[in-house]
Amino acid sequence: MSTAISSSDLDAIVGFSTASHPFRLPKINAGSNTSFIRSFKTVASHPSAQELMLRADHSREALATALVSGSGCKIVSAASTYVPQIYEVMVTCIAQPDMARLDDRLVFEWTSSLEVEAKRGKKQVFYKSEAMMYDMVLTIASQAFAEAQLANADAKAEQYVEATKHYKSASGAMSFLANEQLPKWAGQGNDVFDHNLPCETSIEVCEAFAQMFLAMAQQMAVATVLRKPGEPNLGLLAKLSLGVAEKFEECLAIFRGKATKQLPRIDPSIIAYVEAQGKFHRSLSECYQARCMWDKILLGELLTGYGTAIVMLRESIAVLGKLPKGSLSKSDLNALLKHLKTVLASWEKDNNTIYFEQPPKSVSEDQKLSQGTFMVKAEEYIFVENAAPVPLMLPARKMPLNSLMRGIGIRG
Repeated sequence: MSTAISSSDLDAIVGFSTASHPFRLPKINAGSNTSFIRSFKTVASHPSAQELMLRADHSREALATALVSGSGCKIVSAASTYVPQIYEVMVTCIAQPDMARLDDRLVFEWTSSLEVEAKRGKKQVFYKSEAMMYDMVLTIASQAFAEAQLANADAKAEQYVEATKHYKSASGAMSFLANEQLPKWAGQGNDVFDHNLPCETSIEVCEAFAQMFLAMAQQMAVATVLRKPGEPNLGLLAKLSLGVAEKFEECLAIFRGKATKQLPRIDPSIIAYVEAQGKFHRSLSECYQARCMWDKILLGELLTGYGTAIVMLRESIAVLGKLPKGSLSKSDLNALLKHLKTVLASWEKDNNTIYFEQPPKSVSEDQKLSQGTFMVKAEEYIFVENAAPVPLMLPARKMPLNSLMRGIGIRG
C-alpha cells in the first residue's frame, strides 16, 4: 500500500500539528481610578511633565479598553504605545528621587491570564502593586498573549507564515521579561514572585512560555511542509516534528522543575496541552520516520527494515491512542489513527506474504532520530532604554516626603 496521505487524513494531521491553547488575556481593573496626572499633580507642573502624564493616562486607558474588547491587534498597538511612556515616567522618577512625590498613591491592579481561579469562573482577583515595573511587566505579558491570539487566528485560516511571526513575537516578549526586566527587578532586592502577584511576574513562568511559543511557531513550519503541493518530505517532517516535541518537553521541564512554586496556581489545561503536544509530535515524528524507512526500502535505498518500520509505526499508534484529549480534536485524532492503522495493516500483510522479515520486539533508540531540527528563533522585543527624564518641580512650600522609589519597583 502506498504511504500517500489522503486529503482528509492530511487535514487531520495539520489540525493536530497546529493545535493551540485558547489563552485568556489579563485585565486591568477599570474601577481602580489609577491616574498619573492626578498622582503627580503637584510636581508635574512643567508642561513637558504634564504632557507625559496625560499621554500615559490615555494610553493606559486605551490598553484597558483593548483588553476588555479581546482584540489582539488593538492590544498589541496599545501595549506598544504605553510601555515606552510608563518607562519614561520611571526614568523621570529615578533621575529626580527627591522630587518624585505623589499627591495620590499609584496602585496598579491586574488579573492573571494563567491562573486556575480565573478558569473556574470565580470572581476576578485583582493583584495590586505600587511598582511601576509591575504595570510594565503585565503590559508586556498581555502583548505576548495577544500575539499568540493573533497567531491562533492565522493558523486556523492557514496563514502559517503570519502565524509564525506572531508566535515569534510572543516568544520574544516573554523572553525579554524572563531574561531582562524581571531579573533587574529581582536584582534590586524585590521578591518578584510571591502569592500577592500574578504568575506572569515569575521569571520561570515567563521562561517556560517563551519556549512554548517557540514550539508553537515551529508547528506552523510543520504545517507549511505538509501543505506544500505533492508528496510531503517525510524525512524533513520527522526532524521538524521531533524539534517541536523537544521544545514542548523543555517547556514542561521548566514548569515542573524551576517553576514548582507557581505550578499549583497555573491553569492545569495549559500544562496538559504542553504535555500532549510534546507526546504527539514525538510520536508523529516516529510515524514519519517509519514511513520514510518503508519508502526507502521500496526504492532500494535500504536493503532491510520492514520489521523495524512496522514496530516503529505500531509503537507510535499506541502512544497516540493514549493521548489526553484536552485541546486536541477527538475527530482529528480518530481520523489520524484510522489512517495509520490502515497503513500498518497493509505493511503487516505485505511483510507476511512477500518480505517475511521478523519484526523486532521493540525499536532501539539508536534506530530513531537522536535529535530534532529546530529552525525558529524568537523575534527580539524592541525596548528603547534611552528615554530622557522630564523635569519635576516642587512648589515653594514643600510637600510631605513621599518617595516614589518603592512604587517604581527598582528598590522594592
